[in-house]
Amino acid sequence: MSFQIFTKILEEEIPYNGPELRPHWIAEHTKKYGSAVVAFQGPTDVQTDALVDLEDREAKTFIRAKSMIHFLGEFFQGDLNWAIGQQRLFTVIVQETLCEMGMPGEFKRDGDDLFWQSSSKSGWRKLSVSIVTASPVSSLIHFGINLDPTDAPIAAAGLKEMGLTDWSKFAGQVLQKFTRELNDQWKARTKVIPR
Repeated sequence: MSFQIFTKILEEEIPYNGPELRPHWIAEHTKKYGSAVVAFQGPTDVQTDALVDLEDREAKTFIRAKSMIHFLGEFFQGDLNWAIGQQRLFTVIVQETLCEMGMPGEFKRDGDDLFWQSSSKSGWRKLSVSIVTASPVSSLIHFGINLDPTDAPIAAAGLKEMGLTDWSKFAGQVLQKFTRELNDQWKARTKVIPR
């Protein structure tokens, strides 16, 4: 038996503005019910009043990019603490995948954020955004990684400038690795002899 999770790449371009981070958004777009993670790409424009992060709201920040790969997850097991742990694991998997693909420059993780520095040591730029929240029925994760960071309010990097040409192939690798990790976690729980 394995951890039951549905994953899918949504090929159509979908803008991300914040309200997508809600229960059953994935079910509405896939007609599948249960824990799931989907990936899609599209422009991002999350205004201050749509932000879930209280510190970001108080700072009156916003999120904007011409194009991002969005990973949206909804989980119907575990609590918010569990989901935060999965968010951090997801961030590590994205970083690991980029390195395995031989992307140029250097990557570093700070919590749930990824940063990139070109080989010319031109300074660290933000590559991703992420947030976790809870609904009355589930935990929700959004992880967005820039393809083209044009119009971002901060110094940002994008995967296109690193040479990424096939966003869906990259997203598929990330989803496959994340699913494998969840299944391994489930197996580790089920094979332990109780004391």
